[in-house]
Amino acid sequence: MLKIRLPDRSILKIQRGTNVYDVAKSIGLGLARDAVAANINGKKVDLHYKIGEECKLKIFTKQSKEAISILNHSAAHLIATVVKNLYPDVKPAIGPSIDSGGFYYDFYSNKPYFKEDLSLFEEKANEIIKLDLPFNRLELYLDQAEVIYSKNRFKMEILQDIKESIVSLYQIGEDGYLDLCKGPHVPSTGKIGAIKILTSSSVHWKGDQGREKLQRIYGIAFFNNKDLISFLKRREEAERRDHRILGPQLDLFDTAKAYGPGMALFYPKGTILWEIIEEFWRKEHRNAGYDIVRTPHLFRENVWEQSGHLDYYKENMYPVDVGKEKWYVKPMNCPGHMMIYNRKSHSYRELPIRLAEFGTVYRYELSGTLNGLLRVRGFTQDDSHIFMLPDQLEEEILGVIKMVDRFYKIFGFQEWIYHLSTRPDKSIGTKEIWDQSTYALKKALNKAKKNYKIKEGEGAFYGPKIDIDVKDALGRMWQLATIQVDFNLPERFDITYMGDDGNYYRPVVIHRVIFGAVDRFIAILLEHYGGKLPLWLSPVQAIVIPITDRNNEYAKFVEKEIRKDGMRVEVDFSPERMEYKIREAQMNHIPYMIIIGQKEEKNNKISIRSRQGKIRKGVMIQDFVSEVHRKVLEYQ
Repeated sequence: MLKIRLPDRSILKIQRGTNVYDVAKSIGLGLARDAVAANINGKKVDLHYKIGEECKLKIFTKQSKEAISILNHSAAHLIATVVKNLYPDVKPAIGPSIDSGGFYYDFYSNKPYFKEDLSLFEEKANEIIKLDLPFNRLELYLDQAEVIYSKNRFKMEILQDIKESIVSLYQIGEDGYLDLCKGPHVPSTGKIGAIKILTSSSVHWKGDQGREKLQRIYGIAFFNNKDLISFLKRREEAERRDHRILGPQLDLFDTAKAYGPGMALFYPKGTILWEIIEEFWRKEHRNAGYDIVRTPHLFRENVWEQSGHLDYYKENMYPVDVGKEKWYVKPMNCPGHMMIYNRKSHSYRELPIRLAEFGTVYRYELSGTLNGLLRVRGFTQDDSHIFMLPDQLEEEILGVIKMVDRFYKIFGFQEWIYHLSTRPDKSIGTKEIWDQSTYALKKALNKAKKNYKIKEGEGAFYGPKIDIDVKDALGRMWQLATIQVDFNLPERFDITYMGDDGNYYRPVVIHRVIFGAVDRFIAILLEHYGGKLPLWLSPVQAIVIPITDRNNEYAKFVEKEIRKDGMRVEVDFSPERMEYKIREAQMNHIPYMIIIGQKEEKNNKISIRSRQGKIRKGVMIQDFVSEVHRKVLEYQ
């Protein structure tokens, strides 16, 4: 008999060779019914895996995050079988699940896939789901697999990178496509309760534009149709909130597609929004003891050699020839901050020193990955570097956490999640300094009473970090803030301070952002609010609407009175009817419409209509201005 330790620490005795499904059934029929796959001693396995040694066992049920990922991975393999059945000459490449939800599969095909193709794929996939065919696992020697995939260059490349002598393949039923895969998979296609093929696109193999062009099919799977319907409703709402539509529609921004793909153009109203955010950021940082700095967009090649970017990041950098010298446009602001710190020597009494910058950076991204303001080639980061004594680390982390909480609450988010990433296998710095830094991050999170998830081994090679994911109005998670301990740049730029004993020491440095990329943050904000930005962020807070041309002069007077008190206001002098002007203002999500007619002009007052449709008549101009000022001060 073998002893199996379960997550609740209980011990279960089983016969050697018992499969995971039978173990689940022995625990409970409900568990067996909901079981999808399992984890044995850290390795994910199928339900039909036969247990041959004592182990720790965790069974993944439909409710778990792991099960959703496995389900979508299985759905990707289902689509591979469907496409291969319809087009035998197609060469399948890879088909993983996606962290954000769903899956894709890449095919080498002589034709692109259009809407009618995707509908057919979905139809055939549902037919196979109804047959409830098993996912069969087959293990072969590496050279046997090479014979099977000898005519598929993509699978052959994958095989060349495999170090083990035995590989696993999966097949749906007896006639499905035999696919190279580690697994695990759901037991049978019937476990895929619902599937939706979403879209297709062209990509290059391994993201290399010099390699073959592949057709990528995106889809998503669920354990039941109810979850699919819920997803489609959220997706429809997300499409209505898409910043790529709202940006041009609200005359805020767009990307220079024809002239500079991945480069944003901010229009006057979009620039007002940007300035509001930047002014808020500057005020908050100055109040928190930060010094605001600026660094240039270009540096000589030797700067990036010293920072290590040319060793690790060169393919994402833009080179510039300056005379006979090689310069690079900056992909990060960090080296400039190191130079500013190093402009003079520092005593321990001066620390911490906090430098912050709204710094624009440029990174080469593949054209296929560009996505509105969410993925661009030129963007601005709210970068900060804090130079401190080792025993100040916990307090400085607490200060950043406090600022993060304040920022996100003011910008209208309700929930954000903290993650702590620890030392990866490949890293610099001693174990002692990693342990001290990680302990300080944990202690700060605990002191701030933050629940957090630990991502073992996912820290940067140069230090542990805290990442913060923000949930938007549609329930989507966006990774925004990062609080990163950096052991690398202080060494490379010889950052020091003089201690109380007259000797020089290396300060602890943290690199942190709160917005992340400001452009991306604006896109997320716009989608979070569906374009209906709060009053304090709205580029136009009110629009004056004269009912007839006879009211134009009074409308100008009202605009002037409101504008001189700092409100952002416009007047609609178009010849359209009042109802049309109101509808236009509402479509542009302007918070207030000020209606001017004969009665308002006669009484030297205004009528106000909010974008929610609430109407107030006979309001004094100054009372309205005071009300708006109060709301803006309260970040409403």
